[in-house]
Amino acid sequence: MSGAYVKSRIKSCEFCPRTRLATERKALDLMGENNNKMESLISAGSDIAGAAVGGALGFIAGGPAVAAGAGVVGVGVTRVLRDVATRFLSSRETARVGATASIAISSIQERLKNGEKLRSDNFFETRCRQPSSAEEIFEGTLLAAKNTHEEKKALYLGYLFSNVAFDITCTKAEANHLIHVADSLTYTQFILLHLFSASSSAQNLRGTAYGADAQVCYATISTLQSIHELCNLNLLIMQGPNESHHTIVMGGINIICPQHLKLAISGNRLHKLLGLSAIPQEEMEVITRSLR
Repeated sequence: MSGAYVKSRIKSCEFCPRTRLATERKALDLMGENNNKMESLISAGSDIAGAAVGGALGFIAGGPAVAAGAGVVGVGVTRVLRDVATRFLSSRETARVGATASIAISSIQERLKNGEKLRSDNFFETRCRQPSSAEEIFEGTLLAAKNTHEEKKALYLGYLFSNVAFDITCTKAEANHLIHVADSLTYTQFILLHLFSASSSAQNLRGTAYGADAQVCYATISTLQSIHELCNLNLLIMQGPNESHHTIVMGGINIICPQHLKLAISGNRLHKLLGLSAIPQEEMEVITRSLR
């Protein structure tokens, strides 16, 4: 419940002091209850988001003053969180949503503290009582986190909103598409996107195609199928060191050569906005071993 609504309700009851006092208490109690629900939502993400929860809780505890201090993004985030916190969620859904919200909020706070500026277009503006683009995208990331069974994806969905909030080149339509793509990928495919990025230090990957008669374990077959899906989405391409043109892997997993894989333009974009460079090296090593 917004402060403006509370004030309007109080003003409408000015003719009766008792009614006004009762309305004021009821409204404040409801606001307090909603804040408690938001705090519970954020706290539930601690096992996934770790220290990021502390910064997010400070944001919620600070109330309207802190939200206003974060500018338009703070107001929109609070509005969406208040709405989502009142919905029925299972315990694990609550944890994933809380983790995504915590990462998004703490990352935005940190970047603002470091002097970065939020995007300056109409991304945060509300029109005719319709939610802003930022509110829709934030809600989209939270719902994607709710619906995934892979909890580690929740962290990077939080980074997605944070990065979009600072990137004026990312339109609402593109952000919605990126949420859709990220929602459809597995966490292993998140790791693969980072593995084949320019920022990856992966070495000694297999330098030849597997071929139809190659003897490989089931884990490697699964990884190759994940790579093939990324190629079909035009997120990965294959290009040898002496080739001027890349190959789009459409034929099957037997033509995949891990050493020649790299991110396509759209893969680079998704990798950057999801913040996949934060994936731990030990998690990448598990996948790397299956591709040597």
